[in-house]
Amino acid sequence: MSTTQKIGLVILILVLLSGIGYLASGGYSELSSLWEPEPRSEGQEVVTEKNTGVQAKAQYLAQMREEYEESTDKDLKATLRSMILTEAQGVDTSKLPADLQKFIERLNNE
Repeated sequence: MSTTQKIGLVILILVLLSGIGYLASGGYSELSSLWEPEPRSEGQEVVTEKNTGVQAKAQYLAQMREEYEESTDKDLKATLRSMILTEAQGVDTSKLPADLQKFIERLNNE
């Protein structure tokens, strides 16, 4: 057996032993943790996402409220009223600003 064959055999044995060690230790899960993102904390981010959604809805309702109050066309006001009440149904109104809550309540009573 020549020297190059002996070196090749040693390298092959080292590669095989490394592979066996890799598989025995659950290698994929160990190595994948190096490039996978950190797991997110579900509870905190969900609350943040909900708050962001409420804020976005509040801004949208405030814009529609402004249009409603500036409008002189009765048909447009009726349409905006319907749209505002429909949008308000999709959000917990107790989390909206007090002025928007009163406005929506006033529209409900009309």
